[in-house]
Amino acid sequence: MTEIHAGHTVHSFDQDLKRLSAVLLEMGELAVLQVRDAARALLERDDALARQVVAREKDLNAHDTRGEEMAIQVIAKRQPMGVDLRSVIVMLKSFTELERVGDEAKKVAKIARRMMLDEVDPVELYRNNFIRMATAAENALQNALKALREQDAELAIEVAEGDKLLDLEYKDALRAIHEGV
Repeated sequence: MTEIHAGHTVHSFDQDLKRLSAVLLEMGELAVLQVRDAARALLERDDALARQVVAREKDLNAHDTRGEEMAIQVIAKRQPMGVDLRSVIVMLKSFTELERVGDEAKKVAKIARRMMLDEVDPVELYRNNFIRMATAAENALQNALKALREQDAELAIEVAEGDKLLDLEYKDALRAIHEGV
């Protein structure tokens, strides 16, 4: 098999990276949808939408498995080094993070379903906080996908720094809901 070299990188390796990136972007779009729908289910007390989020989480997990398998095959087949290896590893870690986003969206959807049984709606007490967090999470995911599409390292760093604050706010909100504050 003859491969065309483009500088230091084999052309078929570039194609492998493009396919891997496409799966990652597709998974990212699904993660955005999961976050958006989980937040809507919570805020609108929409049981059907919450059930959809829970059911659709399997699709996100399938993307994760597919992406990880593809990344491992690229590493095994191409044995990349330096920047090329870092690119594959970053994508591999990104699959894991997006799977985690899906897990969190599923948690929100399950909380939404439980809260529909409550007479007192804790969401109303924290509506603005939930809207702010859901919007921030969705924007962070959109910006992460944009950083990937455009290979924008500065934007990726901004997203990562903002993620830490969002994680803290999310944990505080979940604790408040569970404690019935």
